[in-house]
Amino acid sequence: MLWERGVRILNVTCGNPYYNPHINRPYDLGFYTPPEHPLVSAERLLRCGREIQKAVPQMIVMGTGLSWLREYGAMVAAGAIREGWFQLAGFGRQAIAYPDFPLDIFREGGMKRSKCCISCSKCSEIMRFGGKTGCVVRDSGVYAPQYRKCRDGKPTLIDNRLAEHV
Repeated sequence: MLWERGVRILNVTCGNPYYNPHINRPYDLGFYTPPEHPLVSAERLLRCGREIQKAVPQMIVMGTGLSWLREYGAMVAAGAIREGWFQLAGFGRQAIAYPDFPLDIFREGGMKRSKCCISCSKCSEIMRFGGKTGCVVRDSGVYAPQYRKCRDGKPTLIDNRLAEHV
């Protein structure tokens, strides 16, 4: 139906980030404990991309859910593209935490775990609270104060594991 209405490119997502954030942003660190393993969420997003691409092969489909896979996300994306699951790979939170990851892939053959998104979704919280989003962990000098400001007056449920990274 979307193709018939002129849509030529589609970014795959599932769920509602305010109701079930693990569905469209697999993660394993933060105040919310997902009811399923993040690999289940990532696999669902990859499978949805594959099914849409299969149903509408002429559409450019962007697969998502790759950031949680951290340094393995690029390899999973490359394999999925090679197998025709989708034509583009989307790295949302990874691009915020590790903006030069494409250069590392091209220059060094892969991503560095020490620079990867840790999937805490604090960038999403900043955005949800109306702030300018960024990586609270990898760019803490800029975004940790922004995160605290956005959280001011709101319930604090930060997981102790996050404190180890900030």
